[in-house]
Amino acid sequence: MLSRSTDKTIKTKSSWYQALGSVIGRQARLCTNSLSEPYDGIHDEIQCYEKAIDLEPRNKSAQCDLAKVLLRIRGRVDEAKNLMANLDANTCELIIKKGCFYRGLREYERAIDVLGRGEELHQPRSELFLQLSMVYRYLSADARDRSDKKEYKRLEMKYIDKCLELEPSHFQGKISKAIALGKALRNVEAQAMFNGMIEEYKGSPYNLIEAQFRRAGSLFIVNRYQVNENVAKAYEDVIETALEITKNVAISAHCKTAEFARKAKECLQQYYETLDGGDIMAQNLRTRVAEIGLND
Repeated sequence: MLSRSTDKTIKTKSSWYQALGSVIGRQARLCTNSLSEPYDGIHDEIQCYEKAIDLEPRNKSAQCDLAKVLLRIRGRVDEAKNLMANLDANTCELIIKKGCFYRGLREYERAIDVLGRGEELHQPRSELFLQLSMVYRYLSADARDRSDKKEYKRLEMKYIDKCLELEPSHFQGKISKAIALGKALRNVEAQAMFNGMIEEYKGSPYNLIEAQFRRAGSLFIVNRYQVNENVAKAYEDVIETALEITKNVAISAHCKTAEFARKAKECLQQYYETLDGGDIMAQNLRTRVAEIGLND
């Protein structure tokens, strides 16, 4: 247990309030799918960042965290933009945060400009390259010109590879690589990568269910957006992992997991409707997902 003097010292440190705000926000965002709306606890999170900045006005990291959260508050969006525009991002952490801020605003060219400065650092982090790849993924999705789309996809893969060169175990980097391979019609490589991740993350249920869900989605696309037996089996694996997760924690406590399970359920229901005796399979599915609170 901390002494009173130690506790008092900690609570006058800017970093303490920033860390507390980060914990509050991270836990709250597990229970929301929205990338733009306020969530329970957001005002407590904001107060922590504001206190951190009040104690240490030069805490640029806390300023970045505050600006990102303020984007969700009507009436404070301009404040968030001004805060970030005036921030001098001179470390890899700050560059990543500032670049992600502009990516979230769909200001992709500005995001590339900010994140690109990180490439010049002596030791850029793997996350920097992953964030650059994500900017190019969104640009590719929006591009109408075929040559532009092709170039954006090339750059997306380039930066995913740079991320994985620095950190081969980067989970989201590997997920992004497998998805990009599938979109490039390199389906055998994509499925091999997904299968490898599923084997690797059997002891990490949250990573496992995401790898399973992304694999199922990739198979769904390969099958021309239709659910066949292979796709159904992949989605059934998602449901099984969700059931395992909820033995230890309510699915409502992790919104991302709930969303994976919900989408798997919807695809399986549509598939079972096409089968002889599918009504029995659909009923069994409803019984199983009732255990994790997903029935309508």
